[in-house]
Amino acid sequence: VQAIIRRAIQISLMNWEMMEAYGLVTLAICTGFRPKELRMLSVDNVNVTDKGIEIYAEHVKGEGLYGVARWVSVHPDGVPVLLRYLEARRLRLEKAGKREDALFPPLKKKGGYLSYGRIRTLKSFVEEDLGFRFELRKCRRTFGQRALNEGQEIHDVSLVMGHSSVATTQGEYCDKDLHEASRDMQKFWNDKEDSE
Repeated sequence: VQAIIRRAIQISLMNWEMMEAYGLVTLAICTGFRPKELRMLSVDNVNVTDKGIEIYAEHVKGEGLYGVARWVSVHPDGVPVLLRYLEARRLRLEKAGKREDALFPPLKKKGGYLSYGRIRTLKSFVEEDLGFRFELRKCRRTFGQRALNEGQEIHDVSLVMGHSSVATTQGEYCDKDLHEASRDMQKFWNDKEDSE
């Protein structure tokens, strides 16, 4: 994670393909968005404040059936990268004389969203640049596990990841390490004794 973020900060704003590639991968790691959600994000649904960045995922897995649109806060590690990406995006669209709604706009055509093939290509640029391979879906798992490891509540992580139940989050994506769970229980009891 840190290797990706460190490298993303070094990319020139004028190097559009690499800014787009690192912006996409960093957002995957720092939000847990699925590929469909990443490719269909709207720039108008990005809320930048002095406290961080929150993004509304309007088009989600199971859209129209069981999927629920949701707000997701960008992990603080990814905020500087996303701010740089937004600036690079602005410069690139300005140069192309275009106005596009998609956060990751396909510049070869008017409107629409990146194809899944283009997303795979962008990921491969990051892999080649860093010298190691990874799966985009593991970025989603990494987001969830990092959030839990940092002390976020499993229920919150589950909701933000768009899961219908905590069981999905625990079983398929992330869960607390058994030894860590035991230590947390001991800490709870110790804190309880100290407060009595």
